[in-house]
Amino acid sequence: NKSISKLEAGSDGKVASVKLEDGSTIDADT
Repeated sequence: NKSISKLEAGSDGKVASVKLEDGSTIDADT
């Protein structure tokens, strides 16, 4: 498992994406 280093909130207040320590970003806006 990769550690989450940053959470980015969307304009609606929900988490729009999760940025991982290796620099990759996964979309959590589902």
